Amino acid sequence: MEKRFFAFLESSPNDRIRCAFETRRGKVVRIQVVQYETYWNNEWIPVVRYDTAHGFFHRDVYLFGLKNHVKEFVFRPSLEEALNFAIDDIHLNWRKYKSTFFEKGNGKENI
Repeated sequence: MEKRFFAFLESSPNDRIRCAFETRRGKVVRIQVVQYETYWNNEWIPVVRYDTAHGFFHRDVYLFGLKNHVKEFVFRPSLEEALNFAIDDIHLNWRKYKSTFFEKGNGKENI
């Protein structure tokens, strides 16, 4: 069964988490995306993304104005733990990710 949801981060209407994953018999079998997005210039843009593309759980970290991103392997013993880790990490660190995204990307200052 595929599950999808969006949730705003704290009280910010410009920052949200987007999740899509699949379960079978109550167990996570695929993480399509757990992504922190910020609203800028009339569109939602990715800042940090977790998924299982390429056959392993990893985090993609984006920088403003750059097409390339950093891919980091993240070890978790199960997909359930990976999903929970990704959601918790974004909830705990989204402000830091946003700051890094705008400060280091293309020389833009934090907004």
